[in-house]
Order: sequence, then structure tokens, then C-alpha cells
Amino acid sequence: MAYDWRKITRNPRNPRRDFDTTDIDASVREHGVKDAVTVNQDGMLYKGERRLTAISKTNHDMLPAIVIDDRNLTETEKYEIILDHSESKPLSKSEAYNAVQELIRLSFGQTAVIKRCASILNQAFGSPSKEKIASARAEAVNCHEDPDRAEEEVIKTKHRGTIQNMERLASMPDFVAEEYVKAWQGRQSLISQKDILILSRLWEELWKADPTVKRDTPPQEFVDKFTELKAVNAEPEVPGEAKKAKKSKAETENMMKACENAFVRKTLSWTLGDITEQAFLSDIKSLEKQFGMTK
Repeated sequence: MAYDWRKITRNPRNPRRDFDTTDIDASVREHGVKDAVTVNQDGMLYKGERRLTAISKTNHDMLPAIVIDDRNLTETEKYEIILDHSESKPLSKSEAYNAVQELIRLSFGQTAVIKRCASILNQAFGSPSKEKIASARAEAVNCHEDPDRAEEEVIKTKHRGTIQNMERLASMPDFVAEEYVKAWQGRQSLISQKDILILSRLWEELWKADPTVKRDTPPQEFVDKFTELKAVNAEPEVPGEAKKAKKSKAETENMMKACENAFVRKTLSWTLGDITEQAFLSDIKSLEKQFGMTK
């Protein structure tokens, strides 16, 4: 049916953020939109945001549309329709994260995410080599196993680390991912992979202590840690010196306790004759270096 494009509402769940239309602008300007967009009964867009963007720059009023009734669809079924994995205009790395994040928050596990987003992940982060896939399929045939399953396992192995990292990001407040994905967008990010691990562990501890903690209202302790890590990474690097993050009171106390326990254990081992004096002195020097006690 013909649909007035001005009555269409853009969908915030669309993982795509780049709606560059330079490749279709001339055609849409001259002929209008040929391929139908998909909207729901209220005009919410499901598919065709680039086409909508292109026609909004012309004098055309109408475009072809397929109208679906989504009132009885689950959130997962709705997102299946929205999910864009166009071969001609693949999602970028940060857009791929947007797609995966939504599926993770819909309770998709690693295997389900990789299976559903294999094309997206392959295009954004690189696919396994054809040789590796061919080898896996050939080996499966020789072993009388399913070659498609073997290929699927190769793809899972390729992207498992990426999905694990995305799971960490998706579990935390959105501002963490927004900072981290800047690196995927060619911009400077003040949060590193190591920082993601630190923040993920802290978030897990905070959630265990209080299961009511929510991503949109994170505890101040988490916000402070995030701000601290960004500040450390923003400091200019001094040749020959590594950046050091300031330790919280709890971290300092834990380090002091670990230091004290380590020295006590070594001293006791030497006193009981379990280690020689030379080994004891060597171990003490190592501990002093480990806990930053050397000059």
C-alpha cells in the first residue's frame, strides 16, 4: 500500500546508526522508493530506515509500505523483524554490538547469539578463513558427522571472545559501552579491554551485594570507578613509565593484607626449615618488588 512517509516513526531499537544514502539518493529522487518499507499498525518503522531517510530529502509524499500488526508479537519476534543484516550495507562493529546487545538483553545465550548474528559478526569482525571452514567440513564428512554443524563450530570459535566481551558490556550501564565502542568507530576511547574486566567484576560484586541494582541507576561506587579509569587513561603517557590507577580504600586494605600474609608465610616457612635462608631472602625481595616496596 502507499503510505505517507511523514507518518512513519523511526524505531529506536534499530541497531544501525549510519543512515548514509548517497548510493540511493539519485534513484529515489527520480523514481521514488521502489522497495516497500515495513511498519506496524501505528506507523513504527521496522525495516527501511535508509529508504525513509532518502525520500525525506525529496518532494515525494508517498512510498510503498507493508503494514504488520505487532500487538500479539513477543519482543523477540519484533526484534527479529527489525534486525538488519543487509549484505549490501553491512553493520559496522559498533552497530553489530547494538544488535548483539539487544539479543543478550532478550536472554539469548552465546550459542544462540552467534547462530542468529553469524552474518553480522562475520561482516563486522571478519569471518573464519575459507580454508579453515573447508577443512572442518571435510573432517566432519570423513568422521560421518554433520558438516554444517562443523562449520557452525568454527564460526562460534571465531567470535566467542567477542561475544563474551559484548556480554560484559551489555550487563553494565550503557555509558560504559558508549565509551568503549568509540575505538570501533575510529575515535579515541578512554576505556580499555582491561578496564572492561575490572568494571565487570565490580558490577558483579555490587549486584551480588544488592540484586536490585539496575543499569540505568548504577551505584555511585561504580560511577566513580568508571570516571577514575577514564581519568587515568586520559593522562599523557610518560616514556618508560606505566600509568597507575589510584587504588580505592578497600583495594589498598586488601593489598596490605595480602602483603602481610605473604611475608608471614615466607617467614614461617624459613623458621620451620621448609626453605633455605637464601631462598627466603630471594622470596622476600620478590615480594617487595610485587607489592611496590622497593626504592
